[in-house]
Amino acid sequence: MSAPRSTPLLTAFGFGAAKTASRPEVAGEASQRVVKLLACLLIIAICIEERIATLESVEVIYANLVVIPLLLFVFVRALWKGFHPIPRQIMLPLAIFFLATLASAAMAVDKLRAAAAIVQMFELVGLMWCVSLITSAKRCLSIIHFMLFVFIAQSLVAAVQFVLDIPYPSGTFTAPMTFGMMMGAGAAVAFGLFASGKSSARWVYFLAMVVLLLGLLISLKRGPWIAFGVAALAAIFFAGERRKLLLAGLLGTVAATFTLVATIPDARDAALARLEGSDTDDQHNTIAGRFAIWGVCLQLFVQHPILGVGPKNFETYAPSFLSYAETGLVRIESHNVYVGILAEGGLVGFLAYLYVCYAIAALGIRKFRDPRYELLRPIMLAYIAYQFYWLAMLYGYFIKAHGHLHFTMIGLMRGALRGVELAEREKAPAAAARR
Repeated sequence: MSAPRSTPLLTAFGFGAAKTASRPEVAGEASQRVVKLLACLLIIAICIEERIATLESVEVIYANLVVIPLLLFVFVRALWKGFHPIPRQIMLPLAIFFLATLASAAMAVDKLRAAAAIVQMFELVGLMWCVSLITSAKRCLSIIHFMLFVFIAQSLVAAVQFVLDIPYPSGTFTAPMTFGMMMGAGAAVAFGLFASGKSSARWVYFLAMVVLLLGLLISLKRGPWIAFGVAALAAIFFAGERRKLLLAGLLGTVAATFTLVATIPDARDAALARLEGSDTDDQHNTIAGRFAIWGVCLQLFVQHPILGVGPKNFETYAPSFLSYAETGLVRIESHNVYVGILAEGGLVGFLAYLYVCYAIAALGIRKFRDPRYELLRPIMLAYIAYQFYWLAMLYGYFIKAHGHLHFTMIGLMRGALRGVELAEREKAPAAAARR
């Protein structure tokens, strides 16, 4: 009986892979270097938030200018060299969520917004596939280091802006909230690398975390601090024997950072005003606005419980419930991915999205204790801290700018794991021959 047939595309995305495949596709050094360069350029582009163009509901940002050539390069290369796979453990949840989103989009009032959401999903999953071409753990780690370097530069620029009394210092980011979220994400990654304890450079990671936390303080945002705490606790939990020492060090670092701010009168007063919710210049009281918006999300879920109102369609419905003046927010969006998914995707989309979240987090956790992957533990711990940070931030995976960084990190984790898997497969025939 002949072996089951499989197309290259199905094999690439984890479905119908032929069992008789002789040798898995391995990217050459030159290809990995090109992908690494484009991934680093993407990180820089993410820090430039201005929209290049807007066509109805479709926005083009600087990150798109990097992702498009990256997709073209890897796809054309794959036609010649062969497609590298995405494992079924992550591709299946993404496929289920895509089908749920497609069903919801078919029922949407604003079909253009829904179509934009579908295209965006393809773009982000394609980005993950492209980045996972890099199987060298050293290259994956160097891209993460580059991200930290760029974010540290952003934090230092914001510090200069603060000293110069520039309103809402945020580096090159246009929104202080986005700046604060990215600084918190960088600090979580730095702490994850520090907690791994596998490198003589761990004190460099510690200093990087301190600088990034300084930027987070300058942003005067509350949410990223809570998310950073969740991410740090997740990293400490998986770190193993050094948990108590890491926890003490984390508490000491946060206390020292807040003490430093308390000695600067302007920073102290701004931080206290923010915590009290009295900083009316910063889009009024955003806490009350968020509660109002979450209430609208739940109303829409009750009205459309199965498939929701359609992807990206919350903004179409929301103005009929609330005005911008009532929310005190720049943009009426869900500001909470979970209630947002309930409104836009209904119960079907919500369950599918939870499955995606589980699969993404499990990518770094599943092999963490496996001794064969011991050299990847710093990357895994950084990845775990990053994922728990964004899960606690309540922001979705499939959004512009943030989503580009999310799927870059997912691709790096998958690529590093694939590198170890390929090495193990190559060792197996040699070990059998020696027997």
